[in-house]
Amino acid sequence: MNRFLLTMQYDESLMLPFFLRHYSQYFRAENIFIIDHGSRVNLIPEGFNRIYVPRDRPFSEVARLDLVQKITQGLLNYYDFGIYADCDELIALQGVNFTSLADEVTYVAGFEVFLNKSNQIIGALNPHECKPLIFKKMPNWSYGFHSSNAKPSILNIPMAHIRYFDRDLSRDRLLERRMVHMNMDVVEASRGIAVHWGDGDKDLNDFYSYIDSHQANISVAKPFSGIEWNKVFNISTSKGLYVQSEPQFHAKGDYKIFDGEFYNLTKFFPALT
Repeated sequence: MNRFLLTMQYDESLMLPFFLRHYSQYFRAENIFIIDHGSRVNLIPEGFNRIYVPRDRPFSEVARLDLVQKITQGLLNYYDFGIYADCDELIALQGVNFTSLADEVTYVAGFEVFLNKSNQIIGALNPHECKPLIFKKMPNWSYGFHSSNAKPSILNIPMAHIRYFDRDLSRDRLLERRMVHMNMDVVEASRGIAVHWGDGDKDLNDFYSYIDSHQANISVAKPFSGIEWNKVFNISTSKGLYVQSEPQFHAKGDYKIFDGEFYNLTKFFPALT
């Protein structure tokens, strides 16, 4: 089965090497497509597909989603499966039989990951990162690719969100992302789109405070098994006079709603240890 990987990046000198090293285990370079949003230096090694777009307008999540959707739709004319992932999202694809995936859109089980004192990769399940990222048909994504109207089933494929994996590197990257948010389209900024980009320092500190306060739970982190979709999603529908819209699946919250529940993900991401 032919499959492609798509991402979008801007000056991701910290995360792009992790991303390419991880996914090169599962994809040939010619099947990895990287939208380069005006990076100051070309960070993409030879052999990978670089799709360059200029950076002479305010940053827009609306434009980003539109671009990714249109490229995705075009590539699906030539591939059986697609995966979209941000540069800090590593999906564990070992053992995944793509031909056996029953759903047109498959959600991953997204974890905020970190190393514990024993050099193991520990994950805190984050509903916001349980995203519809593997697909035979283009998902009806919301901004940030966090939700869709595709119905999830059991989330059997873990994804490591590595934005907090290294505290010092994460802080350096957050400074860059804060500058992006400061240059965001004013209408989108007023609507609160991508507001978390501007709060990255607080989010980072909150995460490590959470880890520090749950050391006893971390020491007994449990092995990963499939996550029931209703553990992480709520369903919403709206009704018109004659028509009921398709249900939308929305995250119930972030990792804090599980109050110290952790998973040992070491076997899925050996390259991070």
